[in-house]
Amino acid sequence: MAVISVRFNEKESKILNMLTAELEIDQSTLIKKSISDTFEDRIDRQVIVAAPIANDGNTSITAT
Repeated sequence: MAVISVRFNEKESKILNMLTAELEIDQSTLIKKSISDTFEDRIDRQVIVAAPIANDGNTSITAT
């Protein structure tokens, strides 16, 4: 497991603390979840861009 040191400015630290309190999770979990969500969004965008367009103009996405 890698250990990474992350520096936050005062505003970022306040946001981090607010979110951890509101979501009732620790800072490490919040950061990991944020990374995972960002990665999933990236994959979703790649799938949407690669989706073929049907002749009627509707996007056609099929699961494989």
